[in-house]
Amino acid sequence: MENHSTASTSDEEIIARCNSGALLDDIGRFDIDESDPSSLFNRCIYLHNAGNLDLLALIGHPKFAAFSGSAFFDCQIFFSKAIPRLRASEREMMRAVEILVKKGGVDLAANFPYEAFRNWCAAGLSRAEQIVAWARSGDAEAMSFLTFALTALQDLSLARSIALDYIDERRLSALIALGRIQAPDASEAEASLKTLLPFVAASNDETVRCNALVPTLQVCELFPSLSSVYLPAAIESAIETPSQDLLFNLARGLWSHLKIFDRGSMEQVLTALQLIDPTLERLLQEVDMALRAVALGSNGDLAIDYLSEVLSFGTGFQLNNFKSTKHELATGNQERLFRVVVRWLVSDNAALERVASELLRTGDDAQPFDTSTAGLGLTGPDCIFLSRKALGWLFFNQSVAASLLVACLRDCDQATAAEIGKLLFDPLLLNYGGKARDYLATIKRGDRAYRHVRKAIASADSYLADLELKPQLKEFRPSDYQRNIERQHTHDFMRDVQKQAEKQSILFNLVHRSVLLYGRRSITYLHEHGKKARPVRMDLHSFSHSYEIPRLQIIDPVGLSLRIFALRSTKRK
Repeated sequence: MENHSTASTSDEEIIARCNSGALLDDIGRFDIDESDPSSLFNRCIYLHNAGNLDLLALIGHPKFAAFSGSAFFDCQIFFSKAIPRLRASEREMMRAVEILVKKGGVDLAANFPYEAFRNWCAAGLSRAEQIVAWARSGDAEAMSFLTFALTALQDLSLARSIALDYIDERRLSALIALGRIQAPDASEAEASLKTLLPFVAASNDETVRCNALVPTLQVCELFPSLSSVYLPAAIESAIETPSQDLLFNLARGLWSHLKIFDRGSMEQVLTALQLIDPTLERLLQEVDMALRAVALGSNGDLAIDYLSEVLSFGTGFQLNNFKSTKHELATGNQERLFRVVVRWLVSDNAALERVASELLRTGDDAQPFDTSTAGLGLTGPDCIFLSRKALGWLFFNQSVAASLLVACLRDCDQATAAEIGKLLFDPLLLNYGGKARDYLATIKRGDRAYRHVRKAIASADSYLADLELKPQLKEFRPSDYQRNIERQHTHDFMRDVQKQAEKQSILFNLVHRSVLLYGRRSITYLHEHGKKARPVRMDLHSFSHSYEIPRLQIIDPVGLSLRIFALRSTKRK
């Protein structure tokens, strides 16, 4: 937004516009640079503190109540910057901040006025002391601002005493303040932790438990030497009959304070988080962030254990509930991804087997694994079982499926390798002659899988050679009529795919659409203010995408579907 100078605006005009409410319109238009004494921002503060106008009265003006969007945000920023420098009574300031916060709603901008109020209290500690005194006497308005007054005073002893002396909102405010006040040393921090820990216990109200857990984590992060003693105790109390709100705070605490969690505490929290309601989207987002943070660390196997448990059949969870974790697993360390896919494919759990296929990319982005099953503890029957499951669930992800079979060939005995080699030929190479064959052709001499891979490729070449009819029989060639039907079918299919893609696009409704009937260039005329319209030319270029259809999908689609179903349904012997 463009700002303009207020140098030509007199003090009388600013005062008049403030009294009429018109000054609210100026906030977004005029310069509010804090470093410029002549800016609207500084002149308003000066006139307010001199008693010439009441800047806080603008917050209660009907014009401000009608603001929304960027206009409200501009005002919110203006007042949040101004509040710490304004002279006003405690009552006036609390009421103004309350209006700003309520109008901000759930937006992050709602937090700005509270921070400004804390800074206002810190600028004159007598203000904070007065609010604490009113809150102690039971004043409802002061009680809602007690946290910020205590934080401004930086008095841990006072916050602890209020937490112990009261059982209402004042206790909650004091508990929160204990996490926001910086302890000067470990002894003060430990005194705060000793105050907080009993309130995390299951005997307390849910809100009290949540308000005690969060500051406990905050204090432990600032004093790691204390976390080894107090964090396990806090976690043990928190996971005893936890509510969904408490689980929310546990999940958020895990990803935001991960470095203070030892393996045992992580495991306890993740076990408790298995109890979350899968319909609560915000809670799932926090768990997702926690899982991703754990997956990136040295205890990443705990995140995989969690997913393996909650994604099992009948739990109500989907892999897409954990989008950040899914992205990290799918695009991160390839060896980790390989181990996860193998674990889920050999689990003999249909839900996890399906999730393994969802985790892998398909098409041009699919990257075959270059590894071995060595170290995974798989027996010969396990490798055959894995190969059949890989072909069943990843059949259309041909190169990745082939790489899983090759990984088994590199670690199994010869009898098992012979069985897996047969699976390479039928059904894989029997159906695919593109990416799967290209990948297998990269296996070099000296690789333990080489002999069986070459045998499968030779079998596939022989099979294709036997399909060649010499001489060609015209009776077996499709007629022009049949070819036209197939072309029309393909055209209708691709048109439907395009329409569906347009419906799902978040950008399609934001752009202008033009249909070019002919030519290879489009011209758009750009109209600029005060200038002649100028043409903008865009040359069109081609792009292409291809995918390979399994041969048997055309020759015997029912038989192929039954074969894939049989592979997926394989049971351990």
